[in-house]
Amino acid sequence: MKLCLKIFTITLLSLFAVPAAGDDTVSAAPHAQTLGWDLGVQAFSFYTETFAEAVDRVASLNLKYIEVMPFGRLSPEHKNIATNHNMPAEYRKLMREKLQSVGVVLSSYGVVPLPNDEEECRKVFEFAKEMGCKTIVSEPPPEALDLIERLCDEYEINVAIHNHPTPSAYWNPQTVKDAVQGRSNRLGACADTSHWMRSGLDVVESLKLLEGRIITFHFGEVDGVKAAEFALRRDGLSPDDPKFPTMIQHVQGIPNVIYGTGPADMRSWLQEIHRQGFRGVFSIEAFFDIPPDEAVERMKSSIVFFDTVAHELQTDEGV
Repeated sequence: MKLCLKIFTITLLSLFAVPAAGDDTVSAAPHAQTLGWDLGVQAFSFYTETFAEAVDRVASLNLKYIEVMPFGRLSPEHKNIATNHNMPAEYRKLMREKLQSVGVVLSSYGVVPLPNDEEECRKVFEFAKEMGCKTIVSEPPPEALDLIERLCDEYEINVAIHNHPTPSAYWNPQTVKDAVQGRSNRLGACADTSHWMRSGLDVVESLKLLEGRIITFHFGEVDGVKAAEFALRRDGLSPDDPKFPTMIQHVQGIPNVIYGTGPADMRSWLQEIHRQGFRGVFSIEAFFDIPPDEAVERMKSSIVFFDTVAHELQTDEGV
């Protein structure tokens, strides 16, 4: 079955070739754009490279959006400069110029801490505003939510609560839903589908639970065999048990796979997202455990799958 899917993906690549960088007239995922879905990349997918190199790779895929991580390095010439809210002004300028030079937009900033400290939080919001970010991705402590909600409305910037895998604080989408319930619509979820799978959750049910509160996605699926192995390790163990796999072990031990080649029915995810009327950015994440050139090739195949499903959804509706 997986071989057939691989052959199918390769065939589609020959039909839907990814255009060259700098071609503003053609998107790598035009059918998805018609649905209001914008594909981008989380810079962590290229964590062995600098931000500037990751931006070039995003442009080479003919995608428009990138999410910057706070522990990235600016460029080959400035590897000692971290891409975060503590950057000196001259390096922020270089960062903006790099994005503008290739037509890539900073869609979001994260995953970045937002503590219950107004001075520190304002630094993050000011950086996001200066860089043109519409969304900050974070896993804030509950006691900081009143402050964050106020800053969201003041700066007109969203905060999307991210879900690292179990046993992290927000692994369960019910926890995210409870955190944003009754709050400003600028507070919502960054739904990380790969991490939901790592935590053993049903993605469609998780999407339904967060309906109306999803702001952005870290979008991917994972290796089913590795996920099953971790499920066996977790069975019967409390998260407090020393033998319970850590969040880092879940991430490193359960790798991502090309869209449509894993055990999940990703088409059903996109069908549910479409039913909800979501419009926004899906950040591809994360082939960080393989060489960047290979990661790009996997992203190309994933883009084709994503856009093909988007086209099918339109066709089903007679669009």
